[in-house]
Amino acid sequence: MRKIPLLLMAILPWLCPRVHAQVWCPSGARWVYDTGSPWAESWTQFTYVGDTLMDGILAQHIENTGFISQLFGNDTLIQTSGPDVITRTVPGSVLEWSAGMAEWDTLYWFDAVPGDSWIPAWAFSGECPEGHRLVVLDTGTVVIDGVELRSMDVQRSTDDQPTGPIETVF
Repeated sequence: MRKIPLLLMAILPWLCPRVHAQVWCPSGARWVYDTGSPWAESWTQFTYVGDTLMDGILAQHIENTGFISQLFGNDTLIQTSGPDVITRTVPGSVLEWSAGMAEWDTLYWFDAVPGDSWIPAWAFSGECPEGHRLVVLDTGTVVIDGVELRSMDVQRSTDDQPTGPIETVF
């Protein structure tokens, strides 16, 4: 009689799929952004380092690292750590944990269509004026390394007035 429960406990891990939070970024994913500084060659790197539990929800922990390799024409290498990013997904969107507001907020809204807009979590950092939004101008798809990705042309806007260049998000 005791052999059946022990047998079930032994095979249960293979019958039940494991729960993972990474539904939008694969293990080891890395994003590198040129900071666009006119005084230095610099970039920011975001690296998915593993799953974490935030506010009782399984989420992705993304490490934020900054680099400067040229400063005013001088060879140098400066590495800094920025605030890490915690994300999770809901259908059609990636949410970011906003520690200052202690809640989840929209990072990217992949299901948005032209005319839709959202206030990204980083707009609350004090750097952006009130009424700051990302407005979707166009959507499409692009193939990168054989993978078809949704693309979205967005523009920063304050009180429905464009305030930045058109940027493409994949």
